[in-house]
Amino acid sequence: MNILMLAHWLPMPGRPQETRREYRFARRLLKDHRLTLAFVAEEQDLAGRVSALRDEFGDVEFAMLPRGWATLAAAARAVTGESGSIAYFRSEALRARLAQRQSASPYDVVYVSSSSMMPYAVELDSRLPVVVDFGELDSEWWAQKAEERLFPAATFFRTEAARLRLCEAAAARRAVRSIAASPRAAGVLAAHVPDVVIDVVPDGVDQDYFGTASKASSSGSTVAIVGTLDGSESVEALARFCLTTVPSVRAALPDVRFLVASRSIPASAERLADIAGIENAGPVDDIRSLLREASVAVAALPATGGLPVAIVEAMLSGLPVVATQAAAEGLGAVAGRDLEVADNPMAFARQVIELLGSTERSAALAARGQTFARARHSWEASTARMLELIEISASSRGAALDPLETFRGQALAPDGKALAARP
Repeated sequence: MNILMLAHWLPMPGRPQETRREYRFARRLLKDHRLTLAFVAEEQDLAGRVSALRDEFGDVEFAMLPRGWATLAAAARAVTGESGSIAYFRSEALRARLAQRQSASPYDVVYVSSSSMMPYAVELDSRLPVVVDFGELDSEWWAQKAEERLFPAATFFRTEAARLRLCEAAAARRAVRSIAASPRAAGVLAAHVPDVVIDVVPDGVDQDYFGTASKASSSGSTVAIVGTLDGSESVEALARFCLTTVPSVRAALPDVRFLVASRSIPASAERLADIAGIENAGPVDDIRSLLREASVAVAALPATGGLPVAIVEAMLSGLPVVATQAAAEGLGAVAGRDLEVADNPMAFARQVIELLGSTERSAALAARGQTFARARHSWEASTARMLELIEISASSRGAALDPLETFRGQALAPDGKALAARP
């Protein structure tokens, strides 16, 4: 099968566990099909990377945009009511080359891994099946930034979010299949296009990278506090855990050690070490070094909206996990089978104490959790599901769509609401 993949820039992975969603899916498609990887890149990003991509993927098509010109063009088009993100990634040269390729050797399906690249797909044959992977939704990134900023920056971000949502909704209606990276993202998109079915294919975690880590010998009991410390909400959750659950565990097991296993530790979290007697081991490049020291992993920090990666990493590392409902959101695990879930601090502490006190129960829960994580949240599972959806979609035919009406010249009010499409 001949597949065109329209993607953002794909960096060569320095460490396999940190490679991006697009890269993983592109590698899987290349195993069984002919793949053309198309993207737009800025001039200063190109040193050696295109040739490296060609070595790996073979067929690479790209256009080079100097940063200054791309920024100026996007700003000019934004004044007319168009999404700046869509304008930024536009290249007439790339559009023309893709049209020539389609005429010479037609593609069977187009896989779009970013809504900003969707205009290239709709300008090809309108009957060509298109699969769009929205990930966590580009519009949501802009909406979140708007919440973090004050006027006038907030208005700019909010308007761009609204414009991108219009484009995402149009892309979902054009596509024969729409995909999101999480149930939350799928729900946001479905609110704007309720008539479209959205499949969820989550990001994965490298099961070989985490699953082969050998456990370090330890004479005591260590509890790894896993999660992402990236803001005041997560630090406050860690503080509540330290002031409620930690003392309850230590009342039963005085020698237990609590280790914050996070890749980054903000200054506000470092002060908790003195208050609650926990250890901050971050920041670290290799989180496995911390997970190896633990007997149990606990997740009491709120999920960030996508896959709770820290829990999956702990599961793949062979650790039994105790989590709050909020921390496990989006995981899809069964409480009592794949992990233990408790929201009450006393109930949470009791689960930790019982796992630390029973090697047999701890090993059984760890084994079930590891099996679940491999089957549902490894990159092998995610890429296999994406491949299946794309292969099924190749036999479909998309409905015709006018790209000029959909992706160009959307007129919006200052609050970001659509008024009408410009001719």
